[in-house]
Amino acid sequence: MKKYQIIIEGIEYGASGHSLSKKEFDSLINTGKNLSDIQSVLPNYEPWSPNFWSVSKPFKNDKLVISLKSENEEIIWSASCNEFNDIYDHSEQFPDIMKYDLWDEFEFNGEAVCHEEHPYILYYQELNQGTSAKFIFESVETPKPQDFSIVYGTIETEEDEFEYIEKVYFKGALLSFEDINWDLKEIQKIFKVYG
Repeated sequence: MKKYQIIIEGIEYGASGHSLSKKEFDSLINTGKNLSDIQSVLPNYEPWSPNFWSVSKPFKNDKLVISLKSENEEIIWSASCNEFNDIYDHSEQFPDIMKYDLWDEFEFNGEAVCHEEHPYILYYQELNQGTSAKFIFESVETPKPQDFSIVYGTIETEEDEFEYIEKVYFKGALLSFEDINWDLKEIQKIFKVYG
């Protein structure tokens, strides 16, 4: 058995939704859209500790590159998401994958589209460039892109929809996101109020 790494490079999608009261919504709709302005209305608000949901995962777009590295940190191959299996295709080859709880679901209930239960939402989004995820695993044979399947998550806002990598499986086994030394370059940071 040899150790391998899957490295995902491109854009990291980080976002959160904070449920607002009508009073908070009315106050925020007329303030600036930076953190200090928002904290003048919501003094305890932090983008990564919201009362609704948050996510920080690799963003699925044409800039995303997935590479396999050896134990010696040598790149064996690089591929786009299109070269990997969809979870449904992979289930024919590895039927046990269907036994995972919520294998095709979000791990949280998140969106930035207002509805009856959450009529007012403060949406935070940041996009960062660099290495956004890493997985470490072992294999007897050198893995191919077709040995992996990806489950995507989606966050919908009033204007757009953002798709990201939620889970990665190798030959039917769920891989764990590893802690990595974040060295990401900020591309965008925005706050929006929906209601």
